[in-house]
Amino acid sequence: MNLIITESQLRYVIEMSLPAYQGSSHDFDAFDISKVGSGEGTQWFGWGLYFSDSESIANYYAKSVSDVKNRELLSKSDLVYNGKVITNKGGGYRINITDSFYREILGDYYGRQTYFTTFIFNVLHEIIKDILSSLKGEMKWDNIRFIGNREEIVNYIKVNTGDEINKEEERIENPDANFVSYENLRSMLDYQKEDHENFINGSDPRYVEIIDKIVNLKREDFKLTSDDQIQKQGYSYNVTIHKDKTPDQYDYLSWYDELTPNQKQKIINQIKTEKLKKRDFYIVKPRGSETEIQPKFYLNASDAKNGLKWMNSKYHISGLGVNLSNFEIVKGSFTIEDLNKSVKDFYIQLSGLLGGPKDASMFLLRAGINGIKYPSNTIQGGESMGTNYVVFDSNAVTIEKKNKINLV
Repeated sequence: MNLIITESQLRYVIEMSLPAYQGSSHDFDAFDISKVGSGEGTQWFGWGLYFSDSESIANYYAKSVSDVKNRELLSKSDLVYNGKVITNKGGGYRINITDSFYREILGDYYGRQTYFTTFIFNVLHEIIKDILSSLKGEMKWDNIRFIGNREEIVNYIKVNTGDEINKEEERIENPDANFVSYENLRSMLDYQKEDHENFINGSDPRYVEIIDKIVNLKREDFKLTSDDQIQKQGYSYNVTIHKDKTPDQYDYLSWYDELTPNQKQKIINQIKTEKLKKRDFYIVKPRGSETEIQPKFYLNASDAKNGLKWMNSKYHISGLGVNLSNFEIVKGSFTIEDLNKSVKDFYIQLSGLLGGPKDASMFLLRAGINGIKYPSNTIQGGESMGTNYVVFDSNAVTIEKKNKINLV
């Protein structure tokens, strides 16, 4: 016997529960709604747990969030050599190398005031700068200047030391110069010349030892202070939302659409149940252009002005290419007419009335609305390949499988 099933019946079977995925940098066994807002993610489409019906989007998110976190750690990281931290302010304009590293390389030659020492310091500074770049993934180890190249180091010191000696010779022999201690200067220059000759002739074994240490620096001798914190693995979770429930047992607002008549009635009933009253509020939001960034909500103008000042000077969304510095204050007031707006605009107004997105989501959950759905790829502006969900209740989510994603 052939079983005939209609399209609507098929859709009913398929939608009986919602298979979905979430990418995360964290390893856990159950979703916790109390953790919402404490991680690296941004609550673009309301407060809740975010999922996608696309596994590739979840995997991408797991990698991208971890990558942003790792880059932030690397930017602040300093260099460790043989177990000792040898730089400070590693992310700054000038890399400061500690004396302990110079002493390690120069041995008992450390502290001598010679041109050789000056240019060895320059060599070491360039090497350390490149090693930091290499360990942060910005350049290849094999491209680090001087390491493994004895001839380049020797020539660099010969040429630069020779140039400095010639400049000093011209300076102190200038008849227009009036030096009080000419004899002392001449004696110091003669000392520099002698030291330079010893270097060229190789008569002092300490020079050979110092150059050997630099040439033979190894990758395994170095690490970053952030190495133990770097996220090397992400996770993708296969989940079922509303397991064993049918579509009539859950309800999602569609972010860019209007509320359905049934959803409006649920919200009106809950407003009456909780006896919500009209009140004014203040929204600090990006000025002008349309954006998915959720605004900040305040109950008085003074707090809103302080929030505006902070957001105009500080607001930055890491890793998403968003850096806004032009916000404005808008006075708002929730009315029943807001139920006729798009879900996006309605949710903002409801958040203002209740004090924030979390309170808005919890109110909607009490009203019998389980979350929000929106097309994937909305932020990137690409073609949508499916649907993303914002779930208000962690109990509605069942983890079916956890997958490890290697990041490095």
